[in-house]
Amino acid sequence: MAFAQTPEKGWHVDYLGVPYLWRGRAPDPGWDCWGMIRFCHDRHFGFLSPDRSDLYSARADALPRREKFKLQAQLLREYRGEWQKIEAPIMGAVLLLKVDDLPVHVGLSLGDRTFLHVTKTQSTHVATLGDGVWDLKKVEGIYVPR
Repeated sequence: MAFAQTPEKGWHVDYLGVPYLWRGRAPDPGWDCWGMIRFCHDRHFGFLSPDRSDLYSARADALPRREKFKLQAQLLREYRGEWQKIEAPIMGAVLLLKVDDLPVHVGLSLGDRTFLHVTKTQSTHVATLGDGVWDLKKVEGIYVPR
């Protein structure tokens, strides 16, 4: 799969430091990991990723962490029908990562082992697969739109 457009080198630098915001969908005032994926795909790759967060957000707000993660994992399983799993990261691919052994976090591949992502405890930054924090065992899969 090729994306509709190819971003310029260094396109992601402007987003470094964007804060985490639960259900956020834009750099201002902030985004969560899926909001970052959607925004960057739309703005830099010519593809708008689906968003069904409204299906779980209201239910998830009051849940304990583990139950919230189970609900997020279920939602991401539904997305996978719209995505194709690939073997190696390419620029713009979605990395589906496990937290507490559940595939609930996403990052945006920068084309090699590096990826852009945001977490509740860290603003948007570049991380590296295999660096200890995000070891390869935490990668559930690498996906591109069908």
